[in-house]
Amino acid sequence: MSAVATPNVPLDMQGAYVPPQRVTIFSVYPEQMEVQFSRRAPVNKFPLAAGSPEKPALLVVEDTWESNATGTGNTRILAEHTAADIVEQMTVRLWEADGPGRAYPGIGICKGERPNASEIEDAVACQRRFFALLVNAARELERLDRRKDIQAKHRMAGRELGVTGEKWMLDESKAAMKHCSWCAEWIDQSARKCPKCQGFQSTEDAAAFAKMHTPAAPGTPLQPPVAQEHKQKQQ
Repeated sequence: MSAVATPNVPLDMQGAYVPPQRVTIFSVYPEQMEVQFSRRAPVNKFPLAAGSPEKPALLVVEDTWESNATGTGNTRILAEHTAADIVEQMTVRLWEADGPGRAYPGIGICKGERPNASEIEDAVACQRRFFALLVNAARELERLDRRKDIQAKHRMAGRELGVTGEKWMLDESKAAMKHCSWCAEWIDQSARKCPKCQGFQSTEDAAAFAKMHTPAAPGTPLQPPVAQEHKQKQQ
């Protein structure tokens, strides 16, 4: 568990001290997330490690703030950043849903020090919906012949949902690929033989290989007759 302790806005509107709110953010998202606020905030960088449903990543934070000078003199505005703000900023590039009921893929705020089974289940369900959207988007991009727009996050979503055997799951560097005729492994489009199962990809290559490796009949010369004739001419 990592922790980022930050000072809260010290006074409320009436000038009374406000104790910092300390909460735990958890993540079952398979990649690291991070948010960075303005340099005017006392602590402005919040990294959250990759997690899983079996082992959620945890980040303990306190509300932080940043000050901005306005007008003339020493007048300043204290802009507060709550744990909810941190969660939203971590996922803003991933999730584009609007409204008060917004859910975030694989990330949330615990009611206690650790997420309970229900909180993890909700995060996983939201994350699967998000991954399904990415997979469907990648399939549409492939249908439109826009493979270059398919990103690593689309392929990551496909892996998490167990998608296999679809060409868009391959990196652009492996776009010219095909399934092996024997073991269905992805191999280079121009490969004549599978490096995994050693199977030939055409009946012609397989027949040629078999002919070359057929045992010779008893009494067959070790060298072809043309080689013998060439040797006699040299003598």
